[in-house]
Amino acid sequence: MKAVAQTAARGLRIPAGCSVLGSACSQQQQGRTPPEQVAKGYAKALMELAQSKGAADAIAADMEKLEALVENPDVVNFLYNPVADVSKKRQLIGTLGKDGGFSKYTVNFLNLLVEKKRINAVGSVIKAFQDLYNDMTQTQVATVVSAIKLENEQQALIAKKLQTLTGAKNIKLKNEVDPELIAGFVLKYGKGQSEEIDFSVKGQLDRLRLEFESGLGAAAEEAEEKVAA
Repeated sequence: MKAVAQTAARGLRIPAGCSVLGSACSQQQQGRTPPEQVAKGYAKALMELAQSKGAADAIAADMEKLEALVENPDVVNFLYNPVADVSKKRQLIGTLGKDGGFSKYTVNFLNLLVEKKRINAVGSVIKAFQDLYNDMTQTQVATVVSAIKLENEQQALIAKKLQTLTGAKNIKLKNEVDPELIAGFVLKYGKGQSEEIDFSVKGQLDRLRLEFESGLGAAAEEAEEKVAA
């Protein structure tokens, strides 16, 4: 835990005499470190520890389980509660770690976040760690949105095509269902899933509608010009 805290402090460039939490600093000296920068600092520290211990894959798996856990309002409300007993928070983390089969490094890291009063940033830390892990393993994260749930074979085929398209070593594909697509699917990928390929019927209808409206507009302009002439 101490090593993680020290690395996080270096990553955040905490001024001399300040703790990682910054409680010993004035707001002016601390400069109001943005929450996302705090999360990235802790995630980087955890990744460095994971690599040094040869536990990157195990901790990445823990982060996926933890991502689901922090969606539980009962867990989140208790851990995020600033007046909740710290020892009971650690007890809960221990139970979650045991039930989830977490690495000891993950459990220790969560306890560190509690100690530093940063546990409310755990969701952002998870995301930042996953980004680092995906970069390290050359993994392309994508979401395929379909009108109905896709079969595993269909998802595998899409993943293979995306791997060829992006040149990524690995593809991590998530399937979401949106009945409004009618049929087909929309594939989102790239940094922040900013790239999109639309193979849905809804997308085709939308494009046809835009073309039709554009055509009507052009026809109206042409008619007005003829009348004016």
